[in-house]
Amino acid sequence: MADHRTTSRPWPERSLAATWFGATQTGPDIDHTATQSRAGEMTATIIATERLPLRRFTLNDIEDIYEPGSDPDVIRFAQPQPFRDLEEARRRMRQAPFADYENYGYGRLAVVLKSSGKVIVFSGIKHLPQIGMDELGYRYKKRHWGK
Repeated sequence: MADHRTTSRPWPERSLAATWFGATQTGPDIDHTATQSRAGEMTATIIATERLPLRRFTLNDIEDIYEPGSDPDVIRFAQPQPFRDLEEARRRMRQAPFADYENYGYGRLAVVLKSSGKVIVFSGIKHLPQIGMDELGYRYKKRHWGK
């Protein structure tokens, strides 16, 4: 099995994810323009499209994760039960993506609507250790579907 941890950079020079997202800035040429979390914390953009910068999550994004994670329509194919409360959302954030960032050097990223600076939830690559493969996934707040 391949070792998915990296010490040099979290994304390949031109990753498949960058190709799928139509991003122009990846790898060592990352646009280090920062986006702001709900609490005003600045975090570096990892990858970006014209409308959507993606950055690592912070604990300040819990409410943004809770909203779609507690909506049965949003989670119907991805999660067996809606989040019961913010503490459950916080626990899940620590299990993944935070653990994925630490263990593999990558994980799902917060998707930020550039025009408003609001997190509309996540997209990105998640390692699935149970099958030894990565998956590309996404989840968006319902009001952002179809845009």
